[in-house]
Amino acid sequence: MTARKEYITRFKLQLDELSASISDYEARAQKAEADSKIFWQDRLFKLRQQFNLTHDKFDELKAAGEHSWGQYVAETEKMRDVFLVSFNHFKSNI
Repeated sequence: MTARKEYITRFKLQLDELSASISDYEARAQKAEADSKIFWQDRLFKLRQQFNLTHDKFDELKAAGEHSWGQYVAETEKMRDVFLVSFNHFKSNI
Protein backbone atom coordinates (compact mmCIF):
# COMPACT_ATOMS: atom_id res chain seq x y z
CA MET A 1 0.00 0.00 0.00
CA THR A 2 1.36 3.43 -0.90
CA ALA A 3 1.98 6.11 1.71
CA ARG A 4 -0.94 8.09 0.26
CA LYS A 5 -3.36 5.18 0.58
CA GLU A 6 -2.21 4.40 4.11
CA TYR A 7 -2.59 8.02 5.13
CA ILE A 8 -6.06 8.26 3.61
CA THR A 9 -7.13 5.01 5.29
CA ARG A 10 -5.91 6.14 8.72
CA PHE A 11 -7.42 9.61 8.36
CA LYS A 12 -10.76 8.19 7.16
CA LEU A 13 -10.89 5.86 10.16
CA GLN A 14 -10.29 8.77 12.50
CA LEU A 15 -13.00 10.86 10.84
CA ASP A 16 -15.45 7.94 11.00
CA GLU A 17 -14.78 7.52 14.73
CA LEU A 18 -15.24 11.24 15.37
CA SER A 19 -18.46 11.30 13.37
CA ALA A 20 -19.79 8.37 15.37
CA SER A 21 -18.93 10.18 18.60
CA ILE A 22 -20.76 13.30 17.48
CA SER A 23 -23.76 11.20 16.50
CA ASP A 24 -23.72 9.62 19.96
CA TYR A 25 -23.74 13.06 21.59
CA GLU A 26 -26.52 14.18 19.25
CA ALA A 27 -28.60 11.20 20.37
CA ARG A 28 -27.94 12.07 24.01
CA ALA A 29 -28.96 15.68 23.38
CA GLN A 30 -32.29 14.48 21.98
CA LYS A 31 -33.01 12.83 25.34
CA ALA A 32 -32.09 15.90 27.42
CA GLU A 33 -34.54 18.17 29.17
CA ALA A 34 -35.96 20.99 27.01
CA ASP A 35 -33.69 23.79 28.32
CA SER A 36 -30.46 21.87 28.06
CA LYS A 37 -31.56 20.18 24.84
CA ILE A 38 -31.54 23.48 22.94
CA PHE A 39 -28.18 24.43 24.45
CA TRP A 40 -26.52 21.14 23.48
CA GLN A 41 -28.14 20.97 20.06
CA ASP A 42 -26.74 24.41 19.23
CA ARG A 43 -23.23 23.42 20.30
CA LEU A 44 -23.48 20.11 18.45
CA PHE A 45 -24.69 21.85 15.30
CA LYS A 46 -21.61 24.08 15.34
CA LEU A 47 -19.38 21.10 16.05
CA ARG A 48 -20.92 19.16 13.17
CA GLN A 49 -20.36 22.13 10.84
CA GLN A 50 -16.70 22.24 11.80
CA PHE A 51 -16.44 18.49 11.28
CA ASN A 52 -17.96 18.86 7.81
CA LEU A 53 -15.37 21.49 6.88
CA THR A 54 -12.62 19.11 7.99
CA HIS A 55 -14.21 16.29 6.00
CA ASP A 56 -14.46 18.53 2.92
CA LYS A 57 -10.73 19.29 3.16
CA PHE A 58 -10.08 15.55 3.48
CA ASP A 59 -12.13 14.98 0.32
CA GLU A 60 -9.86 17.44 -1.49
CA LEU A 61 -6.84 15.48 -0.30
CA LYS A 62 -8.39 12.20 -1.50
CA ALA A 63 -9.17 13.69 -4.90
CA ALA A 64 -5.62 14.93 -5.37
CA GLY A 65 -3.39 12.81 -7.55
CA GLU A 66 -0.53 10.65 -6.33
CA HIS A 67 1.98 13.42 -7.00
CA SER A 68 0.09 16.37 -5.51
CA TRP A 69 -1.69 14.95 -2.45
CA GLY A 70 1.19 15.89 -0.16
CA GLN A 71 0.43 19.58 -0.49
CA TYR A 72 -2.98 18.99 1.13
CA VAL A 73 -1.66 17.08 4.15
CA ALA A 74 -0.67 20.10 6.27
CA GLU A 75 -3.96 21.93 5.60
CA THR A 76 -6.03 18.83 6.31
CA GLU A 77 -4.17 18.06 9.53
CA LYS A 78 -4.48 21.68 10.67
CA MET A 79 -8.25 21.60 10.15
CA ARG A 80 -8.47 18.26 11.93
CA ASP A 81 -6.43 19.60 14.86
CA VAL A 82 -8.64 22.69 15.17
CA PHE A 83 -11.69 20.44 15.10
CA LEU A 84 -10.18 18.15 17.77
CA VAL A 85 -9.60 21.12 20.08
CA SER A 86 -13.27 22.10 19.69
CA PHE A 87 -14.42 18.52 20.13
CA ASN A 88 -12.33 18.00 23.27
CA HIS A 89 -13.57 21.31 24.67
CA PHE A 90 -17.14 20.19 23.99
CA LYS A 91 -16.55 16.85 25.74
CA SER A 92 -14.99 18.53 28.77
CA ASN A 93 -18.11 20.68 29.22
CA ILE A 94 -20.57 17.82 29.32
